[in-house]
Amino acid sequence: MGKQRRPQLTTEEKKKIIKKVTVKGLKVADVARQYDRSTKTINKILNGTTSIEKKDRRPPMDEELREEILEMVRNDSKIHSYDIRPALSKPVAISTINRVIRESPFYCRGRKKPSRRPLEEVTILYS
Repeated sequence: MGKQRRPQLTTEEKKKIIKKVTVKGLKVADVARQYDRSTKTINKILNGTTSIEKKDRRPPMDEELREEILEMVRNDSKIHSYDIRPALSKPVAISTINRVIRESPFYCRGRKKPSRRPLEEVTILYS
């Protein structure tokens, strides 16, 4: 088996690394040995290439926006996601629109990329 991956450094550990090198004046190689990391990793932390704080990459989907997308699909089941996008109140990626439609409990024939479900399997909530 190959080498096992080490757990990611926490925010506190990264802040301690920065203090040890910048304030205390320790060598990068010594700090790397203390944390069992490479000097390249420590330098990335010091240069700001690696973020110190962990951030969520995708903001949560606004419930009003989700309802806006689904309302358009309810009104016209043949509508495409690229037709929905310009009509929305906030900018949303087409992939996000497709995901909202795909997760919806009703069938929409106008979707381009998402997998389509047969009409027999789907319960139509709105008639």
